[in-house]
Amino acid sequence: MQPRNDHTYDPSAGLAGLAGAFPGGPPDLDSKDWGEEDDPLRFLKAMGAGNPGALPLPEVMEAPKVQRLCAERSKAIFTSQARLRGILDRHEATIQKRWTKKTKQQRLTILKAAWEKLPTTH
Repeated sequence: MQPRNDHTYDPSAGLAGLAGAFPGGPPDLDSKDWGEEDDPLRFLKAMGAGNPGALPLPEVMEAPKVQRLCAERSKAIFTSQARLRGILDRHEATIQKRWTKKTKQQRLTILKAAWEKLPTTH
């Protein structure tokens, strides 16, 4: 398999387009009995999730727990956003003044150092 720069999935290639995604080759999905069972993890297990080297199986949660977690995380996000906004409002003038005093090379160095620490996905 040749390395490629474009990592988008090509639907016309079928499972061959995902060849590198599955150690040992793609699973045979046509031979699986999907049935009408009430196990939401069945598909993931059939794809090999939970095996060594594969993605872990997610925790299956009931709707009330999901709703509670969503509410807690949403509140935390907005609390953090408000806190960061307050910090920025108090210190923005100082940050801008210090930034304009830096040379172009110093700014570039700072941005490169910060960029390395940013996650590639979010």
